[in-house]
Amino acid sequence: MQSIGKMLFRTRAAIPLVLFVLFASAIPAFAQSDTGQIDIAVTDASTKAPVALARVLLDGPIVASELTGTNGQVRFTEVPDGIYRARVAKNGYQVITSSAFEVVNGRYVSVNVVLALSTSLKVIGTVTAHSYASVSSSTIGPDSAQRKLSNDLADALNKLSGVSVSTTGDDSDATQTVSLEGHDASQTLLTLDGIPLNAPGSAGNLGAFATD
Repeated sequence: MQSIGKMLFRTRAAIPLVLFVLFASAIPAFAQSDTGQIDIAVTDASTKAPVALARVLLDGPIVASELTGTNGQVRFTEVPDGIYRARVAKNGYQVITSSAFEVVNGRYVSVNVVLALSTSLKVIGTVTAHSYASVSSSTIGPDSAQRKLSNDLADALNKLSGVSVSTTGDDSDATQTVSLEGHDASQTLLTLDGIPLNAPGSAGNLGAFATD
């Protein structure tokens, strides 16, 4: 009887610990609205062709590593706000680390990395090539030139390089979708104050809120 009583006591004492672990694991779900997205594209310095299977190491508030696909691109989603650097390496190429860039308020950041070969099989001349990385991020505010020359936000976004806004009609119920760098509109995430406006795999509608 004494040993059974001890077993029951230990079992009851373990219950609060299990409940605490489950509760603690659910806490990060509330921070998802403060995350952004980083797209990294890797190309060859000589051929300008995408570089597949390049190792991309993202270093910042979180550390993540991915291999580029056949299109030479890799995407990191739901990344917390903060300062990041991208280090890219592939056999036969010079290793490159990008300059620091910032993700803030769930912003989308695009990083273009150009890799130069580290060796040549046949030397027919001497050309010095260096790997480099460029980061682009665009913001439109009330004082932006695009906004002052546009009737509404959709019109202003359509004036940005690489951004296309499509409208299904001229009536007030028309759907307005946004696409980046020629990708399908369903691959573009729309957020308002960090809150997603469209589900993954579906196009967002700018006409769903007052863009003027």
